[in-house]
Amino acid sequence: MAEIRRNEKGQFIDSGNPGGRPKGQSITKQLRRYMWEIDAETGTSRMEHMCIILWQKAMAGDLKAIGLIMDRLEGRPKQRIETDESLMQPIRVFDTDPVSLILKDKDGNEMIVDKDEMVVEVDSFLKEDYKKTS
Repeated sequence: MAEIRRNEKGQFIDSGNPGGRPKGQSITKQLRRYMWEIDAETGTSRMEHMCIILWQKAMAGDLKAIGLIMDRLEGRPKQRIETDESLMQPIRVFDTDPVSLILKDKDGNEMIVDKDEMVVEVDSFLKEDYKKTS
């Protein structure tokens, strides 16, 4: 297997498509041009023919076709989200850079972690006091 090489931005150096996609040849442009061409069999553009088919399906009761037509003509209906305001709580902002952190176990024993000095003081978590610096 060949080695994969990348530049400093993480981009592949050896691309399988060095020129990229040809300019002006997008499938979207090709489809738009094709759909507005006049179809020899129907005498209408392909877009008009698709609209006729969609309309016929809607008139026959196809709910997907009806929904698609309504969404295109009227726009999708706005959706509401109901909330229970009694459950809404204000957002609490915590200090993201605390000087120290106090941890308590179920027996009420405390462990203090001093962030600035990277010191951990333990009281009653171990039988003897413990200090660790790093």
